Amino acid sequence: MRIGGQAPLTSGELSSYRMAMSLPISGGGPGVPGREPTHKALDLRKMMNLGMAVEEAAGDEPITVDAIDELALEEGVDTSHLYAAAAMTTEVEFARHNDVAFVTCGGNCQHWGALECIEHLVSLRQKRIEAGKTAFDIEAKRCLDKCEHGPVVLVRSPLGTAVIARATKESLSTAVAETCDSSPADEVE
Repeated sequence: MRIGGQAPLTSGELSSYRMAMSLPISGGGPGVPGREPTHKALDLRKMMNLGMAVEEAAGDEPITVDAIDELALEEGVDTSHLYAAAAMTTEVEFARHNDVAFVTCGGNCQHWGALECIEHLVSLRQKRIEAGKTAFDIEAKRCLDKCEHGPVVLVRSPLGTAVIARATKESLSTAVAETCDSSPADEVE
């Protein structure tokens, strides 16, 4: 029997995921924003099925951006859905190729726009590559433990880590320009 258009998962498949966090209820509990959700999160079953596809594509290696892009085409889903799904797995790591990485929350922050943030970062990265500019990496984690400020994005660079709380397309665009268009040597002088 198919549920919600997705094949049911076996108990063995379910056990490979860390799903300890339930989806948030507005205003409920520590760490959950006391404001109403502004976005709809992905269906949990869909995320788990996509997570298994990401695990399979990665094999025993960290998953690359190219592999995620290819899988998005195969699965017919937005790239952001695969990042969020990968964040829910216990086995997938993201390949790092650049000095700067944007780490997004793929868990509860979905209710406040995390998927939109991931999609915007994917778009910015592609535009930079096409323009011959320095790219950046994108990673997603199940939780960044800053739910009350969601969506949250960490910016990791050779200079350290910065937190973008209540991230927007504008704040992400600014952060990309500021971290990728200057070198650490420029910042020290």
